[in-house]
Amino acid sequence: MRYSLSQLRNRNEHHRFEHLCEALARQRITPNIVVGTGPVSAGGDQGRDFETFRGYTRGHIRELGAQIGIRDSDTIVFCCTVGQDDVQKKIRRDIKELTSAGSAVDVVVHFSEQDVPTAARHKLIEKALADHGVRLEILDGQTLT
Repeated sequence: MRYSLSQLRNRNEHHRFEHLCEALARQRITPNIVVGTGPVSAGGDQGRDFETFRGYTRGHIRELGAQIGIRDSDTIVFCCTVGQDDVQKKIRRDIKELTSAGSAVDVVVHFSEQDVPTAARHKLIEKALADHGVRLEILDGQTLT
């Protein structure tokens, strides 16, 4: 599994990684997901590979979502990154773009094919909360496999 994930970048299959992460999120975090769309000239997807939409049924948060502290009322944005040279910089840039778009974001779940060292993950989580008021969860390659 780990080897297959690492080969996605070599094959320019970042969209396949996004689809895998979306399927995982629907099954394990929450089913109320809409995929980000839009041409770059119209603002693109604003860094949102997929996100939740407001649902009115209670109890749609799945097991993994509950374990990481997501509530039914949270607006969740999901980002996916395959094989970045500086994945920490990419995560910081994504958080900044997501929060500058103007719409509410409570939680950002960032899927990364590369591992993010524990100390770096904790610093990114603290910075996202302190600077942008959002909770950040990072699910890296080690966690995914």
